[in-house]
Amino acid sequence: MRYSSLPSLKGKIIVRLGILITIEVLLVVISFGITTYIQSQSTDIGNTINIAGRNRYLTSNFLLQFEKVNDGTAQIESLRNALDALAANILVLKSGGEITSASGKIFLMPLSAKYLDKWNEINEKAIALDRYVKSLEQIDAGRTIPSANSNTYEAQLFSLSTTSTEFLNSKTAVETTASQLIASSDSLTHQLGNDARTNSQNLVTMQTTLLIGIVVVSGIVLYVMKRFLRPISSIIEATKEVKKGNFSMPPIKHRKGNDEISILASSFNSMIVQLSRYDQMQKHFISIASHELRSPLQPILGLSDALRSCITNNSEAYKFADAIFRNAKKLQNTTENVLQATKIENQLLSLNKEKLNISELIRPLVEDAKDQIKVSDKNIQLLLLSDKTGTDGKRFVGKGASTDKVVLNVDRTRLSQVFTNLLNNAIKFTIEGVISISMKEQIDSKSVTDNRYVVISVKDTGIGINPAIFPRLFTKFGTRSETGTGLGLYISKSIVEAHGGKIWAENNPDGKGATFTFTLPFADGAIPYNNPNS
Repeated sequence: MRYSSLPSLKGKIIVRLGILITIEVLLVVISFGITTYIQSQSTDIGNTINIAGRNRYLTSNFLLQFEKVNDGTAQIESLRNALDALAANILVLKSGGEITSASGKIFLMPLSAKYLDKWNEINEKAIALDRYVKSLEQIDAGRTIPSANSNTYEAQLFSLSTTSTEFLNSKTAVETTASQLIASSDSLTHQLGNDARTNSQNLVTMQTTLLIGIVVVSGIVLYVMKRFLRPISSIIEATKEVKKGNFSMPPIKHRKGNDEISILASSFNSMIVQLSRYDQMQKHFISIASHELRSPLQPILGLSDALRSCITNNSEAYKFADAIFRNAKKLQNTTENVLQATKIENQLLSLNKEKLNISELIRPLVEDAKDQIKVSDKNIQLLLLSDKTGTDGKRFVGKGASTDKVVLNVDRTRLSQVFTNLLNNAIKFTIEGVISISMKEQIDSKSVTDNRYVVISVKDTGIGINPAIFPRLFTKFGTRSETGTGLGLYISKSIVEAHGGKIWAENNPDGKGATFTFTLPFADGAIPYNNPNS
């Protein structure tokens, strides 16, 4: 798959995830909208219940004023006012609008059509009461009543009712009509209350349904994202391994199909196969080339060395023979490093361990390094420091101290190569100053077995390590030097780790030079610093 298809792949994935996320957002919005609507309906019903319930109070007040009028303790106007208040409340119950209550101003929605039958019953009773009050007003306006305590009101009202049977004609009929009005109002209130409870139940059901829907959609989104990202996560991990030079990882598992993720994973697997094949070809070529170079190098070294011994009296000819020998030796070292790096990559590095005194291993290498410094005409002082125990029980590094006897299980040849690489690098990058080798004991406090290590450091006062090199300092060809292959530290790291140790480097705090440090564990039977028999 071409790289140009990657933006299209990214776009399609985003579109799919965007659709799912949009659906989830819509469900949330719908849930909020429905919840708001049902709550609003419940609020409107609650307000209507309050108005409908107020009919009971206003009707009771009307009956009270009716009794007072009959007893002569109140005027017709008070009865009319009570009925007007009841009629106004019944009208507001149907038409709605802004009203003033004890809790403040509220907005009442018009009464729904499903409740109009009940409202008509209430209104009919109110109309009947209104006709009765009007008849009383007509009687009161005629001033034909001799005494307020007589029953002339009822007699005259009865005479009026004979012409219209719709008028109420007795006190009992008024009270019955008022009671029916209260009953109708209570019935409406009960119906409204049932609907309010139904709305509450519907709200809970709707919220539960939408919540389940949101959870289901969220689960689908997570599943789809996991399905999308699983191969991508595997590709990321595999890319890290490829970056380390490891092409032997298993293929990326993915669903077979024509979707973008499957195509990407399949293409990545094909790329790894090709890279692995090229890597094997490269290693094979390097191995063959190195072996082919070793064959002519041996006679070149032997003959040039013999030639040097034969022409000692001819300085110019000796100079040419010596140049041939030195460059052939350098080429031999490069060839050996390449072959050794190939063995490390193929996991063929073997160790021939033996118990030896680490100081006896270091001293000859230090002497060789001193000879190398003399030949290079550099003003460098090479110091071998050791770890001593002070009066306070703590160890410190002291100049000129003799190295304690420390016996470790190591491969003499391989470990000599590590020391030689570190010393050569220190000499190469130091013009003048001091190169010091120190050794001390360290206890791993984090280990449950209380492991002991020998810590060996090579410190110089040279130019230090370029920060750009740090991330790949111990990798193959991790150098900017024009005189090195960049394999020495890679090989040294592999050898130290094969012994169970670690190696690292850092620039010195004073800004002058760098320090390379590695550790070697005390193996079974090894002799540590504080062994009294050492």
